[in-house]
Parts: sequence; C-alpha cells; structure tokens
Amino acid sequence: MNWKLAAVLAVTVGCLAWVLWGTDLSVVGRSFAGFHWWVVPGMWLANLIAHSARCVRLRLLLGQRLRFLPMLSLNSVGFLAINVIPLRLGELVRPYLLQEQHGVPWGRSLAALFVERLLDFLSLLFMLALVGVLVDLPEGGVVLGGVDLVHAGQVFAGLVSLAGLGAVLAVALLGEAAIRRVEALVGLASEPLARRISGFLRHFYVALRALAGTPLHALGAIALTGALWGFTVAGVWVGLRGVPGLHLGPAESLVVWTLTLTAFTVLPTPGFFGAHEAGCSAALRLLGVGASQAAATAVLIHLGQLSFTVGIGLLFSAWEGFSLGDLVRRSRRVGGASGGAADAGAGVTSAGVSVGVRH
Repeated sequence: MNWKLAAVLAVTVGCLAWVLWGTDLSVVGRSFAGFHWWVVPGMWLANLIAHSARCVRLRLLLGQRLRFLPMLSLNSVGFLAINVIPLRLGELVRPYLLQEQHGVPWGRSLAALFVERLLDFLSLLFMLALVGVLVDLPEGGVVLGGVDLVHAGQVFAGLVSLAGLGAVLAVALLGEAAIRRVEALVGLASEPLARRISGFLRHFYVALRALAGTPLHALGAIALTGALWGFTVAGVWVGLRGVPGLHLGPAESLVVWTLTLTAFTVLPTPGFFGAHEAGCSAALRLLGVGASQAAATAVLIHLGQLSFTVGIGLLFSAWEGFSLGDLVRRSRRVGGASGGAADAGAGVTSAGVSVGVRH
C-alpha cells in the first residue's frame, strides 16, 4: 500500500476513534438499524440543488457564459477531490479544469474561487451569529477538545473574512498601484514569485471590475450563496428526520450544520472524518441529544452527505474519463507552472498537459 494512502487512512481512523471513544456501541447499532434510509434520496436532492446553486454562482463570478452541465461536471469532480484529498489539496482541480476545458485563465479562476470562499466565510459568520440567537449557549461555550467551537469559528472566519475583504478593497480601490507595490515588495525576496502574485492580482482586479460592472451578477452571487446554504441545511433537516425519536426542526438543523461546518473548516481532516462528526455530535448534545445517539447520528448525516459528493463526483469522473489521482497531480503541476507570468495572457494552456473530455 502507498505510504501516503496508509498515512491518510491512519489519520482518518484516528479522528473517528477520537470522536467515537466511549460511545455505547449498542446505542449506535440501534440508531443504524432504526434509521429511516428512505430519507437519503431527499438529502441527495437537497444537496443537488445546493450544488447546482454553487455552479451557477461560480459561473457568475467568472463572468463568462459557460454551459451548466460542464460546470456541474467540473464542480462535482472538484469537490470529490476536495473531500478525498487531505488538507484541501484538491482545491486546484477546479481552476485546472476551467483552464483545460474552457480556456479560463488560471488567475481568473483563482480570483473567482477566492470570492466564492470569501462569501462562504461571511455566511459562516452570519450563521454563527444566528446560533447565538437560536439556542442558549453554555457559559463555557460549546467545548470541543478544550476549545470553544463557536468562539474559535468566529475568530477564524472573522480573520479570514477581514483579510479577504481587505484584499478585495485594496485591489479594487488602488488597482494597478497596489499590484505594483506588492510586486515590488515580493520581488525583493523572489522575482518569479512576484510575477506569479502580480499575474494573479491583475486577473483578480479584472474579475472585480467585471463584477462591479454587473451589479446584478454580484447580487445574484449573494442570493445564490444564501440558497446553497439554505438547501444544505434542508438536507441536514431531512437526514435528522430519519433518526427515530429525534424531533428537530429547521432552526435546530441550522445549529447542527453551522457547528459541523465550523469544525471541519477549522480542522480539514481527510474526508472531513472526525472533524465533521465532532462538530455535529457537539451540536446535537447542545440540543439535548444523548452522547451516544449524537455520535451515531453525526456519522449517519456525514455518510448521507459524503455519499452524494462521492457518487456525483465519481459519476462525472467516469463520464469525462478522468483519473482522480492523475487529475490532482496535473492540477498541482500546472498550478505551480502557470500561476504567474503565463496568466498575464488571456487563456494559456500548459504545453504537454491535456485531459480527455466529452462535451
């Protein structure tokens, strides 16, 4: 077995063992046996709608007329890579596919994905604020591994959002002057790195100007962000309905999803195993669910979500003729090669790198 795969599996098992340690396995068994598996298609449908909203949002942020089905395909394959490759190293797959399939410059894709993630972090901050309104938080907070999950999420998402908004404002207001200043500063240490960063910032500037010039696209991106997280919460609510004796409504489902999202955002474990279950079970315990049933329910919700992501990702991988491992390697290689000067042009494809696709 490849040592990297063995290490990933070991970390995954360790994370799950940490979450499930001390759990009453008889309660877990009864939870699995009594689970209403017919709710899973409902979870998949809600996730499909959320996934579709994410695809349309990315198309708006790119500012290009791209067909929906190819966008659904590359997003599905990209999120499969993000979920199965540790530390979010699969993030480069989507910009790689946008460049290879649609001629979208690498820097422009990264700029769109940067704004996409910024919108998601701002949404997380908003949902964490709602958690404080919807439930009475314990005096010591929602403690997970000695850390207050809500406070840690607010600090982490707040810092990322502040840095992201600062970067957006600097580039938007100062434009070329800010880009040249960054290029000169970074160039003192590394000229190639300076060219890469300036190439990305120029594409970022162009993308921001295009988005500012089409305010309906910007408003659409914000509305779609709300829709995708709303349907994600709906999927969690449907999944929770499948657990016998667990009567939680949409508001409680929002609490569950927010703390789950916070946990695996702060700690991106392989496949989000362990972090997902830890956040989800902590939220359920906060809502009065017993520890063993909370752990079992967390595993069931994660399996329902992951089965959708893996299923649709593998479906489109097979349809497009992709090898996921090869795709990740190529995306990282091209990302390292074309992050800067090559992107100063409009649509550069790295020589010798191609992927067989069907449209």
